[in-house]
Amino acid sequence: MGKAVGTLLMFPGQGAEKRGMCMSMKGSAEAKAIFKRAKEVLGYDLLDILLSNNDTLAQKLKSTEFVQVSLLVSCIAKIEQLRKDRTGLIAKVTHVAGLSVGEFAALVFAGVIKFEDALHLVQERGKAMEFEVQRSPTGIVSVFGIGCEVLQNYLESNFPNMQISTYLADNQHTIAGKEHECEALTESLQKEFSEEIIDVRQLRVAGAFHSKYMSNASQGIDPIINGIEFKRPTLPVIMNASGTIVQDPQQIKTLLREQLVKPVQWKRSILAAYKNGVQSFVEVAPARILSSIVKNRIAQCQDCDAELVIV
Repeated sequence: MGKAVGTLLMFPGQGAEKRGMCMSMKGSAEAKAIFKRAKEVLGYDLLDILLSNNDTLAQKLKSTEFVQVSLLVSCIAKIEQLRKDRTGLIAKVTHVAGLSVGEFAALVFAGVIKFEDALHLVQERGKAMEFEVQRSPTGIVSVFGIGCEVLQNYLESNFPNMQISTYLADNQHTIAGKEHECEALTESLQKEFSEEIIDVRQLRVAGAFHSKYMSNASQGIDPIINGIEFKRPTLPVIMNASGTIVQDPQQIKTLLREQLVKPVQWKRSILAAYKNGVQSFVEVAPARILSSIVKNRIAQCQDCDAELVIV
């Protein structure tokens, strides 16, 4: 009898949001119950806004705070819908991880922190990040096609104040820096690596998240994190800041405090899951991002299954 195949449940980060998200949940009592709980924390009906699909929603989707809150609540609501509609899918999950703000959904799913605590923290996190960007404009450049070592050496020689903020895949990374540096880097990479570059562009994400530029925001939410009770996870959680499976609640808390200023080790996270028997990857998100990265851009995982469940 063969060894059971593990399944990693993945939650997305900022950038996965889009108009029309949550339409699949408008008739779900289970999902609506989560949105009702969210209203008690937020003071407004998030589902009504997300389903409106009008110019007001389009404007709100430019807000870091609103987007992060929306992703957390909609992902957890979708999970509750799936517990009823696709019981087998949830039952087969053996590991969980989330990219950036998605990590909070992962911690809720694993029973580490309560939903209401996570929502309050994410709301304050979004506010702090937004304030920091308004105070000092920063941004993120997505680079696909250049290896990690080559990219790191190029930054050190030409853009020493910029840093890799996300290690997504074999040749895919994001770079954080000042807004004017992001523009200059994009142009420079297009010229210097015209044959290697598959895609390079400045992302719509509103700031240099997961880098030294978020130190003030990180310090601002530390007291909130410290005041939350963290419990031992009910299944293995793979943390952004380390890219490793972490079971100890205090270590999880420490890594969560570091998340805003340390790069996201997403490729390392995926390989940690793979080395622990995961062959199936399930992304719960408004759009396919993480499942495509796993399937197409991490060589060791190209024979694995990768499924998207639309939020």
